[in-house]
Amino acid sequence: MLVQATGGAVKPSKSFWYLMSWKFDRGKAVLKSKEEVSRHVISIPQSDGTTAVIPLEANHVTKKTLGVWSNPLNNPTVPLEKLKTKGLDWVDKLRVRPLERKNTWLSLTVQQYPGLFYGLSSLYASPDELERTMGSVYFNALPFLGFNRNITKAYRTLPSEYQ
Repeated sequence: MLVQATGGAVKPSKSFWYLMSWKFDRGKAVLKSKEEVSRHVISIPQSDGTTAVIPLEANHVTKKTLGVWSNPLNNPTVPLEKLKTKGLDWVDKLRVRPLERKNTWLSLTVQQYPGLFYGLSSLYASPDELERTMGSVYFNALPFLGFNRNITKAYRTLPSEYQ
């Protein structure tokens, strides 16, 4: 195995796989369930001579891979919940230990934006879903950024050159 030949190893605890196999139901293509394809097994030889079975996951199960939450069905529910939780956790930390306004902006633009938006390019979420998710984070963060969050949304979301 190439990974072992180069000195690497596959960690079974971090490994999983999806099998996207299709069947036709009344002329419509649908994915087979995990139970229908569970006879397939992937095992990886380990450096100690044993083999480790890599678990098969159902296509609707969302997992984190390379820092991005995703699933083969492109269901954005769990990834958006994770983004919202991450953003609101940041706001909660600001509530407990407020920063100076300039440092809050620095934290938002340098630390939070990259972490929040890294996986969005691979996420199949509608603009409305993104707005609902990130809107709540921004709404809660506005006072720490020096904005009145009680003004109407139309004014809060104007580009800076028109404010």
